[in-house]
Amino acid sequence: MFKIFIIQLAIAITIIGCNTADLYDENNYIEVTTKSKGDFAKEKIFWHKNDTNRVLIKLFHDGALRSKIFYYNGKKNGPITLFQNNGVIMMEGFYQDDLKDGIHKIYDENGNLYITEEYHLGKEKGIWTYHDSETGKVISEEAHNN
Repeated sequence: MFKIFIIQLAIAITIIGCNTADLYDENNYIEVTTKSKGDFAKEKIFWHKNDTNRVLIKLFHDGALRSKIFYYNGKKNGPITLFQNNGVIMMEGFYQDDLKDGIHKIYDENGNLYITEEYHLGKEKGIWTYHDSETGKVISEEAHNN
């Protein structure tokens, strides 16, 4: 807790001493805190200039990207990408108001497409497709209409 306070204090001092426009990156985000969770991962939280958009970025201990999740008004809203520790995408999809929405893709350890799922506001929808990750051919399909 004290460590977070020190980081926030340092950011506040930096902001007071300079033009705040200079602190934001080209996408209008600023890193506001970094915390470590044991030996497994680190987290970075980025705030958007309008203060309602946030990006939570989690890193593996070695600094490799673990996940990137967009938040709006405190809920997952927007794209989500999860990575394996080798840097390959494990899952990518979209959330709306903390609910899975749209197409979600799951990949094997080599980055080959394994499953394609579809959701509508958290409910399973459409045809889910299961792929042979080596050949890319469709193994099976399931209809979901919940």
